[in-house]
This record gives sequence, structure tokens and C-alpha cells, in this order.
Amino acid sequence: MAQDDETSDVTQFENEGADDQATIEKQIFRFIYVAPDANMSQQQLIAALNDHRNHIVSDESPAIFYLPSAEQPLVVKFNMDGSNEDDFEGQLMYNLRETMSWPVNANFDRKKIMELLTEYDFMDSDGNFKYEKVELNFHAGKTFWDRGNNEAVIAALFFELNAAKYIENGKMQFNVFFRCPPSKGSLDREKPFGDMNLDDINQRVIPKVED
Repeated sequence: MAQDDETSDVTQFENEGADDQATIEKQIFRFIYVAPDANMSQQQLIAALNDHRNHIVSDESPAIFYLPSAEQPLVVKFNMDGSNEDDFEGQLMYNLRETMSWPVNANFDRKKIMELLTEYDFMDSDGNFKYEKVELNFHAGKTFWDRGNNEAVIAALFFELNAAKYIENGKMQFNVFFRCPPSKGSLDREKPFGDMNLDDINQRVIPKVED
């Protein structure tokens, strides 16, 4: 009888593990990078970030918000180990309402973002995704582009993540939002990520430009 109970417990544990994995495989893992500047509409940016948050809360998907600040970025996690959802409003939104100027350290950010993504382990050692899709979102403006961070951060991550391969098979999505009114700056639509064009990023990722 005891053996039957033990077998039943093991079977239940295995079934629960399978259910958890099935749930994960239907989820979207989201990463949201926010690099505001004085040219950007504070109201539009905050509304966009709230839209991200609402989707994350609605489908209970894992997500990371990242606000660069030299070597002390603000990181807000949802639905994962170390979650600090309250900091979305208490820290991220509060700080964006206080100022729209945040220093970007491109090399630090690129390494830190790769650490965060690796820490959360969204991909196994064979390159298979644990989630239905990985979605990386970047909200940046003219200052970010003028300082070459479009290449040093976005294009570099695109290359390091081998994103071209995963975009082709529908497992990864890069969404880039160039948030700058036309009267204050424009984007090179042919080469938005520079002349190096790592892994043909200029053809694979088309930034959405603010009207």
C-alpha cells in the first residue's frame, strides 16, 4: 500500500512538472529596454510601458524592464524568481516622471542584459527555446542613436543572441521604437543600425518611428 502511495506521489509530481513545462511553452518571455531622453514624449513613453505591463499581468508571462543608469541600471522583474513588480510604479514610473535623461553605458548594458537573459535561462544548451516566443523591445530616441548606442547595444545584442536565426523561425522578435518627434530628429531608414549591418539587422529589424 505504501509503495502504491509513493508511486502515486511520484506520478503526480511528474504530471505537475509536465503541466508547468506545457504552460511555459505557451508563454512569451519579454525584455523591455528603456533609454529616454529630453526629446522624447514622456506621456507616450509611459503609456507604452503601461501597455507592456498590462499584457504581462494579463497573461502572467515573465518579463524584465531595464532602465539604464551608467553602471546602476534599474531592473524590474515580473513573474519570475526575484520578482519586484511593485518597483514598476514605485521606481520605474516614478523616476521617468522625475527625469527623462538617463546615462547609457553601452558596454555595461550589453553585458548586463546578456547576464540577465542567461540567468533566466530562456534557452537550453541545444538552442531550444523554453517559451513560445522571446520578445525584445527597445524604446530609444535621438540621443541614443547620436551616440552610436543603436549599434553598440541593439545591433550587438542582435548578433550575440543569433537573433537572425530565431527571427526566421518565429521564435524571437525584435521591436525597436525610435521615439523622437520628426521636428527634433530623423532616422536613417536604409541603415538604422549602421554600416556594419551585423547579420543583416538593417533588413530584419525595421524601427517604428514616432509620428
